[in-house]
Amino acid sequence: MVDAVGPNDGSLAINGISRRFQGLWRQPDFIRLWLGQTVSLLGSSVSALALPLVAVLTLHASASQMGVLYFLNRAPYLFFALLFGGWVDRVRRRRLLIWTDVARGLLMVSIPLAALLQVLTIEAFWLIAVLIAAATLVFELAYRAYLPGLVGRELILEANSRLEVSSSTASLVGPPLAGLLVQVLTAPIAVLVDAISFFISSLSLGLIEGPEALSRSGVARSLRNELKAGLAFLFGHPILRLLMVMTATFNFFMMSYVSLSLLYQVRELRLSALQVGIPGGVGALGALFGAALVPALNRRLGVGRTLIAARVLMQLGLVATPAAFGSPTLILSMLAAGGLLFGSGINLSNITQTSYRQTLVPDSLQARVHAAQLQVVFGSSALGALAAGWLGQLAGLRPTLWLAVAGTTLPLLMLLASPVARER
Repeated sequence: MVDAVGPNDGSLAINGISRRFQGLWRQPDFIRLWLGQTVSLLGSSVSALALPLVAVLTLHASASQMGVLYFLNRAPYLFFALLFGGWVDRVRRRRLLIWTDVARGLLMVSIPLAALLQVLTIEAFWLIAVLIAAATLVFELAYRAYLPGLVGRELILEANSRLEVSSSTASLVGPPLAGLLVQVLTAPIAVLVDAISFFISSLSLGLIEGPEALSRSGVARSLRNELKAGLAFLFGHPILRLLMVMTATFNFFMMSYVSLSLLYQVRELRLSALQVGIPGGVGALGALFGAALVPALNRRLGVGRTLIAARVLMQLGLVATPAAFGSPTLILSMLAAGGLLFGSGINLSNITQTSYRQTLVPDSLQARVHAAQLQVVFGSSALGALAAGWLGQLAGLRPTLWLAVAGTTLPLLMLLASPVARER
């Protein structure tokens, strides 16, 4: 947790930020990781739009097929997150980061290759999607567990903020670039950008020179005991448990929203691939702004009120898509405004919660606790995707989107009624 700063602590806080900022610049291994991740995040921001456009434009997927696609994108988190987390805590994490980057790059290359050979079907696309998701899960677990040991706990909030700024900056360029590439080269070819970025990221990770200590847990060295330790820590901590329930509820409805949003914009709002990418790029400005404000808002408002502000911004942003109407210019303006608000809120929420959890959890439990969290919250999003695909097919896209927006208000109500709202 970030300590609050009193009214007379301004100069001390500024000097502390300066020392931490200089500390990260003096860590060449973090710089290597940061640069590699920045390139990878740019590629991923392109494929975040290009991959579902492969399904919508190239494979002509229905609402239910899009629901299955997004379910498979989260299925490894639902079924394997905890098991993978126990494994990650037993091995060298940097090695996993390198090889999962290579695996994702090769899987991405297979999409345009299969399209070129005219053998890309929705079933083959589903298989590639679930394999990419499994590799991404392993990378996510190893990455979150590796970072605190690389930079030190006192710098973890600053490191996460800097990486989120890179993510937001990449997202500023990625969606418009993806839309342009899809418009000019087709969606499968646009995916190659992400494949290249994964190979560059693996090279940057390979250049890290510092040794990595293999963490040892305090329980008996059996996978079963280690997984139980991670679960016990997460479910035994009242604040982390509440945040997990809130996030799982939000993710269920949010993935219902995401599963149909792109399909709705293309099929019913009649937006082109390039037009779909523009609001995402504009919305990334909000994410960049939110990431940059995280340390200051946490010091000034505390964790609770920062999370409340983040949730309110997210709710306002989500209304834009189902409410959009009128001319293409008006629709794009509404979607861009929604992206701006949602991007600001999601980064405020994610960085605050992630940094808080990483600070509280011992190094030997990092991957397992994070895995338990992922299994619950991303597992709920997988189920939300399936529900949205089924309901969207029966009730229509816009009514399902409105239902999803209504559901995402529940975590905000839970937060306002909880002790977390007053947490400093």
